[in-house]
Amino acid sequence: MLKPDPVRRVLAVDAGSRRLKRMLVKGSFGRGEILREESVDLQEEGLVNTEELKSHLHDLLEDCGRPPIALTLSQHLSTSHLIELPHTPENEVRRLIGDEIIRLSGVSDSAIVHDFVQVKSPAAARQQFWVTLCKERDIEERVQQLGLAADDLCDVTTAANALVAARSEERRVGKECRSR
Repeated sequence: MLKPDPVRRVLAVDAGSRRLKRMLVKGSFGRGEILREESVDLQEEGLVNTEELKSHLHDLLEDCGRPPIALTLSQHLSTSHLIELPHTPENEVRRLIGDEIIRLSGVSDSAIVHDFVQVKSPAAARQQFWVTLCKERDIEERVQQLGLAADDLCDVTTAANALVAARSEERRVGKECRSR
């Protein structure tokens, strides 16, 4: 069993219909280190129903020291858009993106949640953001299906958003390192 340490650790879980992918990551001083990475064929392991999957995830959490979970949301449950904004103070960006989300989401019987990350813009006078939105109900159903408690979660994202965010962070960190 891995012992918890004061460095932030997160268990990333991507539970697909055929495979369960998980990665235990340790963050220290803005850098991530992969401690453990596994991919499980659900059929081969006999994890064919919801209760078996819940039990397996519970055992995995215990084995890893109950770190917070970053849950990957299936791509079909969300939609993503590239939104362009004029250069705006940081405190206004969230409001402007929220306004755009209302226009993009239309009429819905469920609350819409969204996440965004800034990406490099080809136009110097504009800012671009990769924005993903989904129904809050879809996230809640997935969390319940996996037997996770909402307080175990530190993040819910799509695989595409995780890659965009990681690539943007890599560019930002690289730029900071080169400027020193």
